Amino acid sequence: MTCAPGTEIYALFGHTALRYEDKARGEDWVFNYGMFSFNTPHFIYRFVKGETDYELGVTRYPYFEGSYAMRGSSVYQQTLNLTISEKQELRRLLEENYLPENRVYRYNFFYDNCTTRARDVIERCIEGKVVYSEGKEGLSFRDIVH
Repeated sequence: MTCAPGTEIYALFGHTALRYEDKARGEDWVFNYGMFSFNTPHFIYRFVKGETDYELGVTRYPYFEGSYAMRGSSVYQQTLNLTISEKQELRRLLEENYLPENRVYRYNFFYDNCTTRARDVIERCIEGKVVYSEGKEGLSFRDIVH
């Protein structure tokens, strides 16, 4: 899922989360790699320096969507065309990522964030069968974010 940008520094470029829905089991979970604590001393300063720890959180979809609706932010969904075995592997990988010893990671704005974490787990469940378009030549990170 792609969440619209917000006004807070940590939300300026939007957010990504993975929704895992299994209608047969009545399950509808959101795996959210964007959880952090505002109680961390000097959070904004550490965020800008790339020294914040984020973690994977899991919540029911209605709660996740409701939190964005309360802020007036949109949530867009992209449906993945996965086989049954790929869906099972995705679920297994997400549950493995949620183990206490795996859920915390050092956030990096460009290289390790909610979007790269979602991408990586999807690539692992489909054995890397993703074709990416060519990147734009000669653009710096600064060019990309401005």
